[in-house]
Amino acid sequence: MLPCPFAMKCTHLPLAAKNKYVQKVYRNDVKWLVACVVLLNAALLLLSVPVRLLLPLLGLMVDADALAPHLSPLNLMLQSSLFFPTVIGIVVTTALPSHSDGVFFAVYECRDGEASEHLRARKPASWRRGLYIVGKRLLRVWGVLSLVGLLSFVPVVRIFALPVAIFWVTQDDVGPRLSFFLSWPFFLPHLSVIGYLFLKLWLSSTCLGYELLEPYFRRVRSREVEHAIKREHTPMLIGFALVFNLLMAVPVVGAFFWTLAQACAVFVLEHILTASGRT
Repeated sequence: MLPCPFAMKCTHLPLAAKNKYVQKVYRNDVKWLVACVVLLNAALLLLSVPVRLLLPLLGLMVDADALAPHLSPLNLMLQSSLFFPTVIGIVVTTALPSHSDGVFFAVYECRDGEASEHLRARKPASWRRGLYIVGKRLLRVWGVLSLVGLLSFVPVVRIFALPVAIFWVTQDDVGPRLSFFLSWPFFLPHLSVIGYLFLKLWLSSTCLGYELLEPYFRRVRSREVEHAIKREHTPMLIGFALVFNLLMAVPVVGAFFWTLAQACAVFVLEHILTASGRT
């Protein structure tokens, strides 16, 4: 069972939200986030054109007529919406670094000024490092989803593709026993749509949970610490990110929840550092 993100110290968030400095940073950052979301939607619409040109090639392997509706611009936007929050994080970090963690540090300063200053004083890793890591993670995610989507059009194989993918993706996070119970219901064909949505939610929430802690990971710059936190606390990060992933998937309006998620990430980080004895 994934922990509820608000079961920790997030009940103190309204106190931080009353801080004038936090409010100023929030208003400043959210304008850029809305602009990023609009541009990303426009880019996705343009991307749908070359994708549809690949239909004749894909028709050699699967039923092109059945695949065509899934490659419509509107459907591509809906299918990609769960990954918009992570992509927004990447764009803001690389193109607008001064707005990438403003709310995070504003809230962290309200919570623990000394710890905030200590972390902020550390020189962050190059944005190229963050782009490489998150880009590699997203390529893996989209590769899994694309492969499962294509195999769903192949007779016989489609019965096994989705449950095997769910088991493979979740076993490192929750263990093989729970992964088996999460995956076996999706052998039933009428649950395939729910299973594919579950797979997308799991993968996108994992990416978002890691991305929201990037202000810490970029400054600690220790692969061992990063891997240890991910190994020990990924289920909690997924549970935390799941709520915001659904909220931020809403076009344009979701941008307002990105900064709120950054603020809540401070409480998650405090919980993780306290539980693991790290700084």
